[in-house]
Amino acid sequence: MANKTNNKIEVRKPNFFAECMGELRRVVWPKRDDVVASVKVVIVSTLIIAVLLGLLDFGFTAAFRAIMR
Repeated sequence: MANKTNNKIEVRKPNFFAECMGELRRVVWPKRDDVVASVKVVIVSTLIIAVLLGLLDFGFTAAFRAIMR
């Protein structure tokens, strides 16, 4: 924090790692079931998007080849 004394600003140098550890102790970490559910959502979403992009790529490639003939 900055303290104002006699029109000068005095800055404290905090102990960075001690403050980080203090903050990490206050974190509410997710339960294992929540993490597993989130991972499943990410994997399924990634697969769906990969399939859609694959289909679009196949379609555009086929259309480009048909135009270039």
